[in-house]
Amino acid sequence: MHDVQPEVRSSAGWAKGRRHHGLLRVCLATAVLSACNTLDPQVMSDKLIEASAKSVGHGASDKSKGTTVEGKPGTGNNATSGSECQSGFYGELPESIAGASELRKNYLHAVKGQSTLSASISGLLIPLSAIGIYRGVTHSSEGTTRALTAMGLGASAAYLYANTLTSKPRQGVFLAGADAIGCAVVASRPYLYRCDGTEHKPKLFDTVTDLRKQSISLSKELDKFTAEHMKPQSRIIPATKGSGCEQINCPEEVRKSAPDECKKSLARAQSLCKPGTPEKTERIMPHADTTAAAQAADSAIKTANALLARGEELRGRIMMAGPMLTKKVLDIQSRVSAEVLKTEPGVETVFQSVQSLRGLAFQFSGVDKLSPKPPQADTPAGSGSAQGGTKGEEKRAQPAQLTRPDKAITDLRNLTREVTDLSAQLEDELQLAAGLSAQVSAIAQCQLNLPSLALQIEPDVESIDLPPGGKFEFFAYGGTGPVRATASGMGSAAGGSVQARADGSGGFVYTLPGAASAGDRAVISVSDGSGNLRRAITVSVRDGAQASTGAPAGTLTAKQIDGDPNLKKKFGTYESQRDLEQKIKDCNGKPELNKTPPQFVYLETLLAFEQGGCK
Repeated sequence: MHDVQPEVRSSAGWAKGRRHHGLLRVCLATAVLSACNTLDPQVMSDKLIEASAKSVGHGASDKSKGTTVEGKPGTGNNATSGSECQSGFYGELPESIAGASELRKNYLHAVKGQSTLSASISGLLIPLSAIGIYRGVTHSSEGTTRALTAMGLGASAAYLYANTLTSKPRQGVFLAGADAIGCAVVASRPYLYRCDGTEHKPKLFDTVTDLRKQSISLSKELDKFTAEHMKPQSRIIPATKGSGCEQINCPEEVRKSAPDECKKSLARAQSLCKPGTPEKTERIMPHADTTAAAQAADSAIKTANALLARGEELRGRIMMAGPMLTKKVLDIQSRVSAEVLKTEPGVETVFQSVQSLRGLAFQFSGVDKLSPKPPQADTPAGSGSAQGGTKGEEKRAQPAQLTRPDKAITDLRNLTREVTDLSAQLEDELQLAAGLSAQVSAIAQCQLNLPSLALQIEPDVESIDLPPGGKFEFFAYGGTGPVRATASGMGSAAGGSVQARADGSGGFVYTLPGAASAGDRAVISVSDGSGNLRRAITVSVRDGAQASTGAPAGTLTAKQIDGDPNLKKKFGTYESQRDLEQKIKDCNGKPELNKTPPQFVYLETLLAFEQGGCK
């Protein structure tokens, strides 16, 4: 019986260990399922690549369709070539939108995958650590030690995997890329036209084609009309002989005896005189209705030509919207890839993270054999067109007019009316297109607005004073990859250590050696995962009475000011951090303020101020 009992306990312990191993396998499986987002951080879109290749292959052939590659009117006469209508839409914009949308979805999935990985591993490490503590306290067999060792190593490996290969800045880059792509897609949608038209977007290309044909017909008809009915004619008016204008003489005796009668006779004779006229040539102008019809047709042709130019420009934009969107999204993808490359941890960073595997496994399992060596100096610690009107003209009296060509005027007016109606329809469609375009930003304004990658330290100080054995706690964030902090020193200040806070908040604690002597100095070096961004804090060793931790001795923090009614009364009321800063500047000569990072928006980020406040 005594020989069997240990065997039974061992089997039960092994069964429990297998259950614990199962939980560990779930933890590791989560990392494997998310490996696509961490081991292959560069995100691409196959549809976008296909759309790009298609745009390059078809770009040169656009000239034969009436549009140059720059989107300007070309020499083609057929504006609605069958090859222009693909998938029910004009141009290649649907394929470009599909490729851009796929890339945007991939970016968002990458962000979601990394968030899921971090949250899943964090959620599994908590119960796994609790089980490890429980097993370590309640069991002491060799099997338990092996199980705890495996659990500790597996948990620490999962933790290092998530902390090293995931990146918050990388997620920010992906989100910025998704926003820029979404902006570009929205900016291009006004140029998405169905070939069969819709209620809000009629058959633009058909309208342009019909107007062009009718305008050409009207122009030809006007030329014919002008040649036949608008040329003035001439006629010769022969000379006429006068009558009743013979010379009338009043005898002298009559002038003397009856002068009045003589004058009356002369006046009567002059009134009966009809002088002759010389031969002359007279111009006969076209009928007034003929001239009005020709002027209306000419005005309609000019209006149609102006609208056709605008229609061809819009048509060119529609045909080039796909290639332009593809190029814009490819540019965004290139910039995102370049920024993601900066967030990828180097082999050195991974190696330094692996060096901490033993210590992390000890924290998870508590197995003595996994206990790390005592910390030494310089040991890095990681953390996680305007419409023209027809102006009325005065009718001028004509000496003569040609006969009114009724049928020709009717035909010309009917054709003019058709051109005018089509011009009005095209004008409405152009105004609709302009209105849709005005509702969104131009595609050129869609930029990749990256989050700030600057390496920031809170409190933002460049030097501090510490007594021997003193501690300084700070937070570091930003840049790319996990933030690291190391310590170095001269003389007795050498041997200080920097430890990362275990809660993963990005906090660090620097400890000055207890044997440090006044006058010696140490340096805390902080860098991001890429090593491109660096900050340094100088630590001066002072006597205990003179030492400080980022604020002058005997000072009061802004948080204390905010929590003490008496102190708040000294500073008065304030509505914001900036308001408090200004009040302190007004009452203190030269207050030492921290540069507040944008992530911290209230009083805790201010440095301490002189005790006593306003005088």
